[in-house]
Amino acid sequence: MSMVQVAGKTYRIVALADGSYDAVRLLDDISMGTFGVGGSLCVASRDGTEAGLLRRIAQTAMRGARTRWSPAVGIA
Repeated sequence: MSMVQVAGKTYRIVALADGSYDAVRLLDDISMGTFGVGGSLCVASRDGTEAGLLRRIAQTAMRGARTRWSPAVGIA
């Protein structure tokens, strides 16, 4: 488990399985959605969450070495 900050809010990154993560907003403990870093970055947002925001959270987590990232995945 680790933390990232995006757009002034802090999110907890929780490993669900190998290469799969959940992003949880700390402010209200709401899951923003899941993302996977397998062959390419895949995001699945929760109710009302912008996919773009979840993608930014995932990219920030990968850039900050908060996930197990491999160069084959890339950070588009």
